[in-house]
Amino acid sequence: MTIKPEEIKNIEPTTSELMEISEFVLSDEVDPIYFDASYHIIPELAGQKAYALVVKGMEQSKYVAVAKLAMHNREYTVIIRNYQNGLLLHTMYYENEVRPVEENKLPKEEPKPEEVKMVKQFFSALVTDWEPKKYKDEFREQIQNLILSKVEGKESPKKTKKTKSAPVPDLLEAIRKSMEQAQERKQQKKAK
Repeated sequence: MTIKPEEIKNIEPTTSELMEISEFVLSDEVDPIYFDASYHIIPELAGQKAYALVVKGMEQSKYVAVAKLAMHNREYTVIIRNYQNGLLLHTMYYENEVRPVEENKLPKEEPKPEEVKMVKQFFSALVTDWEPKKYKDEFREQIQNLILSKVEGKESPKKTKKTKSAPVPDLLEAIRKSMEQAQERKQQKKAK
């Protein structure tokens, strides 16, 4: 059996040339687990006024647009939302592509209030401002260093030893130790 190119063209999604906004929903209703890739939407010169109007309207209403779009021979449902005085488009996973975690159930025994208090203190000890630039793809950097060393005729970087986690018999004790270390790091940072 052979499928001809014109047969595929006949069933191409209607969104293959246009993006069709079908509805608006409150941004809080969209779970980020459905987000796939993100793209900036930049208006053409003739559409700048309409673009600015949509940006302002979405900003004030707290809505996001739901649309259909075809690219890379696939039809996507996308979310369009405000982002830094412009619009950002997120391709979305479909519901059947997001697997529910059924075994992710809490134990029947409720944590004690003092345990919850301690874990919240642990969170607080590690709170900092979000700075995306401090997170890097270290493996990518290592690959680049490996390629550079090969190009320069140098010896390949040596394999780094993986640190082994010590067994943690008591979660609360481990949290206590981590909190102490986090406090020390914060104090050292302030001293600098």
